[in-house]
Amino acid sequence: MSDIAGIAGNAVAVYQQALTTVSNNIANVSTEGYSRQDVALSALPVTKNGSVFLGSGVGMDRVKRQYDQFVESNLRNTTSDLAAQGPVVDYANRIVDVMGSQSMGLNTALDAFFSSARNLSADPSSTVLRSSFVRDAGAVADRFGQLSSQLDLVQDQTQQQLDSAVVQINALTSQLAKVNGQLSKQATEATQPPDLLDQRDLLLKQLSQFVRVNTRFEVNGQVTVSVGPTVTQEVVVSNQKSFNIGANYNAAAPEKVALVLDPYGTPQPLTGITSGSLAGLLTFREQVLGSTRNSLDSLARTFANEVNSTHRQGIDGYGNPGQDMLKFDTSAPTAAGGLRVAFSDPMLVAAASQFRVIEGANNPSGTDATLAYLDPMAPPAPGAPPLPPPPGPGPIQSIFVNNNDVSAAKPVAVSSTLPVTAVTTVQQGMADVSIYLDSMQPGQQLQVMTKDGRQLIGSTITDANQLGNTLTIGNGFAAGATYSSVYLNKSGAAGYKGMTVFYGAQASAQIQPVYNPDGTVSATATKN
Repeated sequence: MSDIAGIAGNAVAVYQQALTTVSNNIANVSTEGYSRQDVALSALPVTKNGSVFLGSGVGMDRVKRQYDQFVESNLRNTTSDLAAQGPVVDYANRIVDVMGSQSMGLNTALDAFFSSARNLSADPSSTVLRSSFVRDAGAVADRFGQLSSQLDLVQDQTQQQLDSAVVQINALTSQLAKVNGQLSKQATEATQPPDLLDQRDLLLKQLSQFVRVNTRFEVNGQVTVSVGPTVTQEVVVSNQKSFNIGANYNAAAPEKVALVLDPYGTPQPLTGITSGSLAGLLTFREQVLGSTRNSLDSLARTFANEVNSTHRQGIDGYGNPGQDMLKFDTSAPTAAGGLRVAFSDPMLVAAASQFRVIEGANNPSGTDATLAYLDPMAPPAPGAPPLPPPPGPGPIQSIFVNNNDVSAAKPVAVSSTLPVTAVTTVQQGMADVSIYLDSMQPGQQLQVMTKDGRQLIGSTITDANQLGNTLTIGNGFAAGATYSSVYLNKSGAAGYKGMTVFYGAQASAQIQPVYNPDGTVSATATKN
């Protein structure tokens, strides 16, 4: 009976331990990395009773994990492949949102710019349209800068995430080396504590989130970890030693990152990282962020070159050939971030085109294009019909005699019924022109203006009716001319095309000698 009681008592004790293992499984059902444990039972050695061998009951052999190395390896590889897609998808969607945004994308800014250009081409003399065109050009430059800043922000965020991933990888490999140290105390994996093996596998799984790993397990459960193409290349954990990973950034191309193994020991480049979130970050920065930035910079350069090329072919509001409208700030790290408008004066917009004769590229004849100027004052060629006179008053050489005597003057009638009278036209290229107004009555003014409405000499015209009677085609003004007093009575750099003008009474100073009674000169005096 005592043998029966002993076997039964031992069995109860063994199955109590088995139930404890079951309870532990239930308690850790939600614990990350925990593997379900089973109790391995084995029969106790038999005893010989006379000529009969009798069993002595059951004993607990060990507690083992429900673990499949093949499945665990595939799970790590699948985790790495899935983690590699996350950064590419997330950050690429951000790039798409920024580039395609109505409020931040280039479409709306370019549409406004070209719309302003079309409006200005219909009325090149309008100061308002010129200012709008310069403002919209600045908006395009600002939009390029905003997009470049958004790319800089994404670059900084991916760099921070990449640095954080490197730090976590180094921490995980360091912990794996310590676990290897604890595993080295046992000769076989079967004798290792299940929880310690779970800790090893959990660290490997966490490491596979960042980079794909190759593993080799020793008899006692120690693991060798590599991030290279084979388990013997680019090893990060070997026995109880771990090797750190470092990241180097290229200042000339910050989107490119060079990973280095053991940067403070025997550094070597890491080239076998093909999966995991770290590989996803590298892929995004090089293939998506880098190409997007290069395309944006290339578009900014092309846009600036084409606008400047077209602008240099025109004539600005001062009558000078157009200059570059857009420039690049050389201190900016990127072309898109450094795009600027080269001037703020709307009169520098070259809205007028130069007169050109261009030979057709497909013209097979040997005839050359020629230009000929027909002087409206010259008599017509024999047999040719006379040219119609241009609108407005005739040229000054046909209206006035080159004589400042009053007898050679031409009378001009101005009255309340005829408040404005066009007198003459001063043709381009004439110099040292003097016009004298004799017997001017109160309220009368001699006004000198360009055909597009810029007043050069006289007094400011504020009366709308007077302007309406003045700026007409019949008086020689261009269609759509608008009044401007910016150059009124100004000379030199502030004047119209650097001209020197004067309006009013003027006398010149002369130096006269003072003679003594003996005929010598003792002093001089001035006489106005």
